[in-house]
Amino acid sequence: MQYPVAFDPSGNASKEPALAIDATLPPEDFTKNVDQYWNYLRGRPVKSDIEKDDSVVSVDLWDFAGQHLYYASHPVFFSSRALYLLVCNLSKPLNATAQPCARQGIHDVFLENPNGETNLENLLSWLATVHSITQTREETVESTEKTLPYLRPPVFIVGTHADKPFEDAAVMKSQIEKIISGKEYVRQVIRPLFSIDNTRGHSQPSTGHGNTDMPRNDEIEALRNRIMEVLKQEPYMGEKIPIKWLNFEKVIEALVAEHIYHMNLEQLQRYAREVCFIDDEDEFTTLVDFYHDSGLIIKHCSTVVLKAQWLIDLFKQLITIPPFHKTDPVNSKYWREVETTGVLSMELVDHVFYKFIQEGLVKEDILDMMERFGLIAKFSPSPTVLKYFVPAQLKSSPKSLCDVEPSSHDPCPMYVHFVVGFVPLLAACF
Repeated sequence: MQYPVAFDPSGNASKEPALAIDATLPPEDFTKNVDQYWNYLRGRPVKSDIEKDDSVVSVDLWDFAGQHLYYASHPVFFSSRALYLLVCNLSKPLNATAQPCARQGIHDVFLENPNGETNLENLLSWLATVHSITQTREETVESTEKTLPYLRPPVFIVGTHADKPFEDAAVMKSQIEKIISGKEYVRQVIRPLFSIDNTRGHSQPSTGHGNTDMPRNDEIEALRNRIMEVLKQEPYMGEKIPIKWLNFEKVIEALVAEHIYHMNLEQLQRYAREVCFIDDEDEFTTLVDFYHDSGLIIKHCSTVVLKAQWLIDLFKQLITIPPFHKTDPVNSKYWREVETTGVLSMELVDHVFYKFIQEGLVKEDILDMMERFGLIAKFSPSPTVLKYFVPAQLKSSPKSLCDVEPSSHDPCPMYVHFVVGFVPLLAACF
């Protein structure tokens, strides 16, 4: 069955290439797992670890970029329906100033550490950030009616380079445990803390061929098993969804393959109706919320983003200063304003978003999302003028301002105390 990729406001099919989707077939992964299980039940040999009473668990791994430039984009991917691994390098002293670096080809390029954080503080700041998305109440597993033994989302702390730690790995883990004890976010940390020798491979099951004496890292196996134990306790594991919802995943995949990365909610509902056979309004809302929480799409107001990386790239176009030769003369003064004052004008917003607005993107939705993720902050210097601060471009406060002391007639100062010890990335811009 073929369905048009996009629709104009009148409801007529556009001239976009057709999207071929066979709504009668489930996704390939689903078919593969069913075939494996069916062959297993019939006694046929299969290359799988599944047992009769086991479910097939599919896990997506997201490796967040460590460069400071990308910090502000991480909350786009944060979800309470996830498990987090915070990794620290045990070959570096915990209390030494962190030296973040990125691998470019065969070279390590050292990055900025503007706040002078130590390696331990860097780890704790990420723990505080993950904690900031915690549910406001402890969730329970409805099937067992028991309170979870940890606060969601669960966090694993994993030390690497255990083969060459700065000091004894057990001592370093003990130092981390001592620091986080008593903090609010400690309730999210899964016990125990792990230390991994990442120079040794994970042991593979014997196949009867070749050398079976492969190096074994029991800590990796223990970490893997502990992750599965925790995942099985998560309330979303084992959720049942209608088979027809799987066609929605095929729709998103096909649209992205056609380089369509955003869509109006009404257009997406048309696909749900014609491809996924979802006519009920409430079911469509539930479907969109489910896949938004799962990270397949990002929905905000009337706009649905089908590819998260496209959204990140769009954000970067607005908050990253282009080189001189890539700025047009008319708008160069607005870029200069962003660079020198951190102030973003609506004239520049309209210029950067022009082609996307022509494609049907709702500018206000994108700006709202950027505010939500702390990438920009709205302010009005006058009743008729709207501008935004770009925190990533704000400079340090002038020394003269830092030296100012309150006078007797000044209003009472307000102090904001963050009980976790760090300003979470999600709340870094008020």
